[in-house]
Amino acid sequence: MKTPKKLLCFLLVTLSTLTIFAQNTVAEQKNQLKLSPFRMIDFVNPGIELSYERRQSPHASTQLTLGLMNDVFKLMPFTNYNGTRISLEEKFYPQSKTNNQYYSVEAVYLNVRYKANSYFIQDTALMTPEYNDSFRVAKQTFALNFKYGVQISLQRFVIDFSAGLGLKYKAVERMDILDPKAYEQTSRHPNAYDIANKEGNYFTLNVPFNIRFGYTF
Repeated sequence: MKTPKKLLCFLLVTLSTLTIFAQNTVAEQKNQLKLSPFRMIDFVNPGIELSYERRQSPHASTQLTLGLMNDVFKLMPFTNYNGTRISLEEKFYPQSKTNNQYYSVEAVYLNVRYKANSYFIQDTALMTPEYNDSFRVAKQTFALNFKYGVQISLQRFVIDFSAGLGLKYKAVERMDILDPKAYEQTSRHPNAYDIANKEGNYFTLNVPFNIRFGYTF
């Protein structure tokens, strides 16, 4: 629990220092079309993600993000990874003069399917041999995030930094397992893939961070 808090503090301080470079051009344009290039190299949920932001007033805007989830660069141990991600974010700009810093509330829905494999033991007491099994995974997540962000204007272009904390509900189902009662041999030290692949319905902490590059018009 301590590590996410330290990471969040570091990100917020970093974002705050970037505001000295921001200009008012962002506030003058009502529309933004943005791409999240780092989403394509996400080691847990990669995909191609596009966002559209509409400024409703000097102090508020709405952002809709659509993602086509796909392991473009084959960075994951999973195969046939595909699905969709959609988020709706309401942004609030408290400073009317600069309008480059914002606070936001974001709702996210993710629905993906993929094929994974793991090692299992049928009976730990009898020390039965370990075997490898492949299976299909269907995963849905619902997240509510509270974020702080900074938009840096470069004439007609914009860089959008954001970070925050949130709560995520996960529904993960495994299918086509040879023996559902077998004991899974997970890593000694928990890693991102074991956590992402954990079966069941449960809540978990979410630490969103993103950098988007866009065009204003």
